[in-house]
Amino acid sequence: MRGTAALALIASGLVGACSGGNSGNATTQDDQPKPSSSATGSAKDSGKDSGKNAASAEAVGARSDLQGFTCDAASTGVWSASGKVVNSTKKSAKYTVDVAVASVKTSTVVGSATKTLTVDSGKTVSFTVPTVATRKGDGFACTPHVTRAAG
Repeated sequence: MRGTAALALIASGLVGACSGGNSGNATTQDDQPKPSSSATGSAKDSGKDSGKNAASAEAVGARSDLQGFTCDAASTGVWSASGKVVNSTKKSAKYTVDVAVASVKTSTVVGSATKTLTVDSGKTVSFTVPTVATRKGDGFACTPHVTRAAG
């Protein structure tokens, strides 16, 4: 049930990806949907990662702890993702990174994967998701969703 709810949240977030114009086979942190002002108050995600966590400084919630996220499809159609999670809290935390690949036209999720990480306070943990989905062709976007719980 939790997985279904998480996928529903991911799929609803992909509607923003549809307007992002990313119809190729690669998604980077720069391509991620921006939160609307109605959903986040005055916080805005610049969508830029200068290597110094520029996007994360303005992102909302646990999403701000995701750095260097990339997701792309190999010529075989296998989508893979990677990135880093930096624990910005004062205590150990458990992060769940849900990654979904969906049609930018219909928001239909064609594949998803979940990575769970425990990250000590102030530490960084890299992750790789070798297979998120297998789908060839244009018109798909890869989107991360990050949650954080006390470790």
